[in-house]
Amino acid sequence: SYVKENAYGGLLYFADGTVSGNKVLLSGGTVSGQAAGGMSFLGDAVEVSGNEITVTGGTIEEGVYGGLAQLGGNASGNTVTISGGTINKYVYGGSADSGTASNNTVNIYGGTFKSDTRLYGGFSDDSSGNTLNFYTKGITVDKLGYFQNLSFYVPEDTTAGETILTVTSTADVSGASIRASVYDSMKMSPGDTITLIDGRSGLTAEDTDYGMMSGSSTVTDAAFLRREVNIRKDGDKVILEVPEDSVPSLLSDTKLLAEAREASIETLWNASDMAAENYKEAVDAYAAGSGGFMPYASIGGFDLRHETGSYIDTAGLNANIGFARQYEREDYVDTLMPFFEYGRSNYTSHLDDGARADGDQHYTGAGVLYRRDRKDGLHYEALVRAGHLSGDFKGKIDGYDASYDSGAPYIAAIAGLGKVVTRDTNSLDYYGKFFWTHLGSDNVRIDNTLGSSLYDFDSIDSYRTRLGVRWTKDISDIGSCYAGIGWDYEFDSKARASYRSFNTPSPSAEGSSGFLELGWKSRLTKENPWGADVNVTGWAGKQRGVTYTLSVSRAF
Repeated sequence: SYVKENAYGGLLYFADGTVSGNKVLLSGGTVSGQAAGGMSFLGDAVEVSGNEITVTGGTIEEGVYGGLAQLGGNASGNTVTISGGTINKYVYGGSADSGTASNNTVNIYGGTFKSDTRLYGGFSDDSSGNTLNFYTKGITVDKLGYFQNLSFYVPEDTTAGETILTVTSTADVSGASIRASVYDSMKMSPGDTITLIDGRSGLTAEDTDYGMMSGSSTVTDAAFLRREVNIRKDGDKVILEVPEDSVPSLLSDTKLLAEAREASIETLWNASDMAAENYKEAVDAYAAGSGGFMPYASIGGFDLRHETGSYIDTAGLNANIGFARQYEREDYVDTLMPFFEYGRSNYTSHLDDGARADGDQHYTGAGVLYRRDRKDGLHYEALVRAGHLSGDFKGKIDGYDASYDSGAPYIAAIAGLGKVVTRDTNSLDYYGKFFWTHLGSDNVRIDNTLGSSLYDFDSIDSYRTRLGVRWTKDISDIGSCYAGIGWDYEFDSKARASYRSFNTPSPSAEGSSGFLELGWKSRLTKENPWGADVNVTGWAGKQRGVTYTLSVSRAF
């Protein structure tokens, strides 16, 4: 459609009064003159206030006014919003020839502006409190002025070197407050700039105040390094920049990256504990067999929470298949137990700020246990196992999706010493153990919403001690029940991850844990070729939860 001359939401001619609360929406067609939310002409006591005009399409040959008080009156609190269409000459939030123009707002989301367009807030000799909100980029106008507040919401897809608003003639922001907001995901590196206002013919900016909006003043790169963005006047421009000498900070949520490795070391430690506990089943398998190395099998599981400054929940299964052989001497019996192991687990790590990550892990390895049991009840043992652990990670780092795959070799060892005191059908086993678990280093690519980056994972060493006692009661020739209590202490196990010289927060399970175990055992004999051991252990302290084991042995 074609609208001749002007389009007004409200109009007052040759009278005093109020023009307020009018709304105009232009979505197409052509207005040959000017368009205004409200307009008055020749009135002294006139208020043109609270009017709105929104342009989403079409063409306006002359100007766009939120409120126009022509030849008398005031224009205040009016709004212009432009998201499309073509503007040929003027954009005024409010205009008052002889009155005040205050608290008017211009919102620019898009649209086409011809080269001679004027962009004014409150056009008057008495102009105050007028605001420009700019949400787009690549706009060129002829003049800019009469704004006391300018807010630039830089679009997310803006890159270094781009310009938000170009002014070819007069650009005057004197006494104004200029604020800017950037998306954290914008790609800006040290030394990069974005021009907010480019005053091609000069920029007047006396007593102008510059600053970034709270909570919208940083950018983060693909390595999760966050940098501050500054705003300043640079000659005839107002620019955003990441200073060359800016010192970034690594997001605290990157602790999740290292917590996945902490979950790995805990899974491997539980596998060591289970491998050592298979000793009795292996001995029974050998005693019921026909000589040589006799096979046994066991499967166990766990559901645990590890305190790491935050916490990690892990759950999974461990399985062992091994062989046992004993060598009897006059005062002692030696047991040799080689075995293969496999395990799977899943984990969920939680930070105090609500960040979370999940993943799966699995390991495959082999080991050997040597134990000597003396006739006076003293016993000591050593276990070594090694293999490879692989896993993945999926989580959110400060709201950005991130994932990686990891794999590293491991080696673990146990040294133990104890003494069994037996009376009738009861026995007490007092023991102490030392656990060492080592997970090798790894270099991984972190794929995330912002891109990709390479992180280094340091190797992890866990040093853990245990003191405990187990009471066993024989309830038949082949059956027994038992209960035990113990205390563990983890000395280290800190997981460290880094990007170049930046280190993530490091989780650690250092500290004490206590446990209480209950179990029942069916002994394998030559007459009874099947044996089983059911164990449930409850944990409290740095490690909390339950482990459970079902060991099955078979004589051949």
